[in-house]
Amino acid sequence: MEVLIFGGTLFMGKILCEKLFANGHKLTIVSRREPDNLTEFEYINADRKSYQQLATKLQNRSFDTVIDMLNYSSFDSSVIEKLINQKIISCGHYIFTSSSHVYLPEGGKELVESAFDPFTYNSTDSDRPKISYSEGKRRAEAYLFQNMAGIPITAIRLPVALGANDPSERFTNLFEKILDKKHVPLSNNAQPISLVWANDAADFLYWTATKKLSGIYNVCSPPEMFTEGEIHELFLSILKSKKKITHINYRREKRPFYSKVPLTLDCSNATSQGFNFTPAFDWIRLEVSQLLSKREYNPVQFIMPKR
Repeated sequence: MEVLIFGGTLFMGKILCEKLFANGHKLTIVSRREPDNLTEFEYINADRKSYQQLATKLQNRSFDTVIDMLNYSSFDSSVIEKLINQKIISCGHYIFTSSSHVYLPEGGKELVESAFDPFTYNSTDSDRPKISYSEGKRRAEAYLFQNMAGIPITAIRLPVALGANDPSERFTNLFEKILDKKHVPLSNNAQPISLVWANDAADFLYWTATKKLSGIYNVCSPPEMFTEGEIHELFLSILKSKKKITHINYRREKRPFYSKVPLTLDCSNATSQGFNFTPAFDWIRLEVSQLLSKREYNPVQFIMPKR
């Protein structure tokens, strides 16, 4: 399989690229950031938003699958639509990373994919930062499904994705704060959210590409919902920390796991197709063990209790 990836140099994208390469697929990465190992991939330095740059550098290329991790708006969708419909490139399957934020502002618990319908939503060409992240993802989906009917499309709606290699360092920062007994604040009114392991997200992208599945899929780790406090308590349990977490109404602190409304996903559409997501307790324990090893702790000392 010949695959074109927009992005793919960091976090789950990097995991995905390594998996594709390890399984013998030919890979081309388009990004403004060079991949770590240029001997394994073809790298094209280009601005994802520039139709002219992409048209020049991808002219007459053919790909079995395009995986787009840099689509944040209907403008971004219009760029890929023009590349394909004007036959600059040929594409057998288009996959892109959407977000659970398409369900905002209302949110909800155990949201199914039909809770947001991109086929009837406003697909007016617009771009960030003039619109919000959630509105950008809604319009990105709407533009694609309404304007690329001839190409199989897969929209993968991701919740908060975590892992030790996250460039935002949400996972590592919480680990470090608890391990070093630093202040960890919580909001008094935090609502439950879903999580997904970055490795699972990458595996699902790979699985979707190889299975040629189209449509819309929520992805998340079981159990399907965690409050901000429960996420922090997991870390405390793993580290056997007796530290107390302060509940406050705060505005200036970073809130990586905070949501004003419930935002939890029903992932039965994905699991019914045969994909199994790793339970959150298992991958959080694994990631924390690896971080402990880097800090020269013995991970065996820290055992994740059963819930």
